[in-house]
This record gives sequence, C-alpha cells and structure tokens, in this order.
Amino acid sequence: IRINYVESLNHQGALAARGGNLEEAADRFSEALRIDSHEPKAHFNLGHVLAQQGKVGQAIDHYRTAAVAAAERNENDFAEQIKIRLRLYDQDPRLRKSTGRETTPP
Repeated sequence: IRINYVESLNHQGALAARGGNLEEAADRFSEALRIDSHEPKAHFNLGHVLAQQGKVGQAIDHYRTAAVAAAERNENDFAEQIKIRLRLYDQDPRLRKSTGRETTPP
C-alpha cells in the first residue's frame, strides 16, 4: 500500500505540474519523499519543478539524489537519463555560475 501511495502522490504532482500549479506539484513530490526518501522519480520530478521555479541549486541536489537512488534500485536507464540532464546543466555556464558549483553526477 505504501508504494502505491507514493506512486499516487508522484502522479498527482505530475498532473499539478502539467497544469501549471508548481507549488502543489512540489508539495505532492515532497510528501512522497517523506514516505520514501529514496524514491528516484519523486526526487527527479521535484528537481524539475524546482528548476522551473528558478531554484537550480536545489533542483541539482534532487537530480543527483535521484540518480543515486535509481542506480541503487537497478533502474539504470532512468539513472542514465538523470545523468544526461546533469551534464546539460554542467555545459551551461550560466547555470554553473548561478549555483556556484559543478553538477557532475556521482
């Protein structure tokens, strides 16, 4: 039941984000992470919402956590997708400057 609830919260957050309600989306993803702090999709989705809100440093933290969690759960294709996103952030000097750090995945 717990896994289904986390998936449901993640789905609710995705729907809210698609509808433009980024605060609601962030709340749903955060709630999912309170239940399962290593859920890679919730970390990834929260990172995406944070990036849309201009909170790039926080987004990168969630992307990095998502990559590690996905690899730990043998979700290797998803982990690679996340690492690609992080490399894109690394290639954009404006983002590196705004966060003051490199984003290369672990």
